Amino acid sequence: MTDTLSLRVVRPYATEEELIAAEGWAIDKKAMVLVEQPKLASGTMVRFELLLEGGQRVMVAEGKVTSYTKPKGGRPGGVKVRFKRFNAAGKAFIERVEAAKAAPPPPAEQPPQEPEAAAQPEAAAQPEAAEPDEPAAPVAPPKVEAAAVERSGIRHRSRAPVPPPENREELLERLRERARLNKAREAEERERSA
Repeated sequence: MTDTLSLRVVRPYATEEELIAAEGWAIDKKAMVLVEQPKLASGTMVRFELLLEGGQRVMVAEGKVTSYTKPKGGRPGGVKVRFKRFNAAGKAFIERVEAAKAAPPPPAEQPPQEPEAAAQPEAAAQPEAAEPDEPAAPVAPPKVEAAAVERSGIRHRSRAPVPPPENREELLERLRERARLNKAREAEERERSA
C-alpha cells in the first residue's frame, strides 16, 4: 500500500472569490493544479488542504498526482492532482468555480456620453428640420447594451476579418500541449482498465 503525502496549500487571497478569479483556471470537477507546489512523481497519492492567507480552509481533498504543469503565459506552475475524494466544502467550492467559468463575461463598459448629448437626449434622438441650404445631420443608431445582446442570444458576425493574436504561436503550443496531455491521460486510463 502506498503512503499518502500530506500537503498544506496556502494561497495569497483574502476571500474565495479572489481565489476563484485568480486561479479558477486551475480547478475543474475532476482535477486541480496545486499552484506553486513542487514537482511530485506521477501516481503519488496526496491529501491536501487548501487555505486562504488568513487561514480559512477552503477545501480538503485527496487524489493522485497525474502530472506537473509548467509555468506558462503568466500562470504559475504546479502539481496536477486528479480527485479521489473531497469534503462537502470542497464540493461546494468546486461547484462555485464551475459556475464562475460558465457565467458570461461582464459587459464591456460603455464610453461616457458627451455632456451635450446626455443633457439633451430628445434632441439627439430626433433631428431638427434642416434649413434648405444645409444638409441634415446623420443620426447615429441607438446604442445596444452588450448585456441585452448576450441575454437575447443574438450574436452578430463581424464583417471585418479578425487579425491573428500576437501570441498565436504560444496559444497554438498550449493547445498542442493540452492535446498531448489528453492523449497521455487517455492511454493511461486505457492501461488501467485493461
